[in-house]
Amino acid sequence: MSKLRLDKLLSHMGYGSRKEVRQLIKNGSITVNDILCRQPETVVDTQNDRVAVGQTLLSDDEQTRWLSQRQYRLPCSNGNGSFARAL
Repeated sequence: MSKLRLDKLLSHMGYGSRKEVRQLIKNGSITVNDILCRQPETVVDTQNDRVAVGQTLLSDDEQTRWLSQRQYRLPCSNGNGSFARAL
């Protein structure tokens, strides 16, 4: 489906800011397909790759939830009564 940088995926899933997530990755707390990953720029396939934070494996649902939410372009008010596209 979609490929994303590992640090971006984890930060948008709520594991911390991009800076905090990069530190987690560099400290060796993240595995991709059961292989220790220390490069934040690693690109992961959200449907085929298995990502784990510590001993917790992220489910496919968790990995794709953010992607499906960000694909919608919902209108939001910019405060003056007109609407602009968000996200």
